[in-house]
Amino acid sequence: MPISSPIPDVKIPVVDITSLFFELAQARVDAAIAAGGAMEDEPPLLVDGITGRSLRFTEIKKQSLAIAHTLKERGLCSRPDTQTVAVFSPTDISFCCIHYGTLMAAGVYTALAPDLSTAEVARRLAEVKPTFVFVAAELIPVLLAACNLAGLDIDQEHIILVSGSCTGYTTLSSICSETDTSLFEPYAIADVEEQRSKVAIIIYTSGTTGDAKGVVITHGNLANMYTMAGGYSARTTQEDAVSSVSEWPKPSRVLSALPLSFIYGHSVLCYQSLATGDCIVQLPTFDAATYLETIERYKIERLSGTPSILHGLFCCTARVAEGTVAFVDAPSRTYDISSVKVVGCGGAALANSRRERYLEYFGSVPIVIGYGQTESCGTIAGGWWQKPVPGAVGVLYPNSKAKVIDAEGQETAAFGEMCVAGPHLTRGYVGGQKSPVDADGFLHTGDYARIDTGGNVFLRCRMADLIYSAQGPISPVDIESALFEHLSVEDCAVVGEGVRGQARPVAYVVPVPALRTPGLFADLELWIREKTGLSIVCREVDEIPKSPAGKVIRHLLGQV
Repeated sequence: MPISSPIPDVKIPVVDITSLFFELAQARVDAAIAAGGAMEDEPPLLVDGITGRSLRFTEIKKQSLAIAHTLKERGLCSRPDTQTVAVFSPTDISFCCIHYGTLMAAGVYTALAPDLSTAEVARRLAEVKPTFVFVAAELIPVLLAACNLAGLDIDQEHIILVSGSCTGYTTLSSICSETDTSLFEPYAIADVEEQRSKVAIIIYTSGTTGDAKGVVITHGNLANMYTMAGGYSARTTQEDAVSSVSEWPKPSRVLSALPLSFIYGHSVLCYQSLATGDCIVQLPTFDAATYLETIERYKIERLSGTPSILHGLFCCTARVAEGTVAFVDAPSRTYDISSVKVVGCGGAALANSRRERYLEYFGSVPIVIGYGQTESCGTIAGGWWQKPVPGAVGVLYPNSKAKVIDAEGQETAAFGEMCVAGPHLTRGYVGGQKSPVDADGFLHTGDYARIDTGGNVFLRCRMADLIYSAQGPISPVDIESALFEHLSVEDCAVVGEGVRGQARPVAYVVPVPALRTPGLFADLELWIREKTGLSIVCREVDEIPKSPAGKVIRHLLGQV
């Protein structure tokens, strides 16, 4: 029998996503004013970590309404095939307003990473068929070339500049400053069935095991995701949540360098800030020096990161005193990170050996791991409601259940493919691809995992990454975790080479330059044999190929 979450089910409010988060944010503003504050004292919810530009909730709401009004006036949703709005731009805090403006106009929001090739942009445009595109001026040539490849004709009036200028194109800033929204009525969900069926966003997967897929996510999926992940702290209704604003936890300053084209970064920027009052300081990309400078400047209390971001800090900087770190090759410039109280880590598996070293680096602050997939709105298991047992990535969230199946499709208590069911699961993919949810309502995650009777999830690796040797299936993550314990290993990734049943593990290793010795790789092979009983081959590489979300792209190993 599938294992149900040990956490009691919670009631999901029947509401569209804009109303849900705007009501929560407005309740905070109203409570602050009632307590004697003034509108001009309203704190920022979003901050550009480079320029310092910020957005308060009242500004987010005003700009979202202006965008919605403009989209509607120019024909969004005038026909069933004119619903989608795409963003193709480097990271910008305005993505939040574009997202909500699209939903207020009853549209569907999607975002394309700015570093995609023209061919890949064309493929995605052909799948989502946007009527409007918000684009950075410098990316217009790529957009127009991709539209040509996709056979897509987008009216110039429907191409809006997020940043920069170009003759003949409307700018986002002019829309937000000049649009009269006094008579505009935002879209609202009418009933449960509409909430379940109305598409809100299309988010693409990272594509680490093949072509990225466009995941179709409804208002109902997102409402369930937010509530399941602890958004209401066990309150039963949205009204309860809004009325008890005085009991909410104190907002934090949160640092994110996550890509906004993936579900993790999108949720942090667009949902976490409005729901919790946290101030999200957003960086366009991860750069270790800028990241540390931002922590110091804004006195960041929480990090929303990935194993790749943490690794990027750890491999070039070191702790020099309590709450202070410095670059190994420039120790005279120190950075104060003592403000950090919590480190959130998601998007990819975090090796246990690395977790212990990060705990030491940050001074034993909690490192909270979350587990999910784009197809589950990023939500399967975590530690918000109940602390997981040691070794687990989290506990199944409420309103869900899970099972593990073996190669024959039979349930097993051992490791196998993780399958999860719940109201947060996608309705499928764009482009006519087969849905990952089976007839019984279970999402086949493709993850090699185990779940105990207490709902604790133990994750090893992707099923596609398993190495089928004569000794049975081997998880590359287990070998990587052991390699990371060796002080000479800066980064690594393991794949199998050979035919199924006879494959051998091959470790691609980036050594620490100062510790690279002639006999290092022979030592590493012996190290792994002694620690795991496995024979491996080690090969040196300059870097490990990873997606923007920080996941290892294993099929590229051997080509670097």
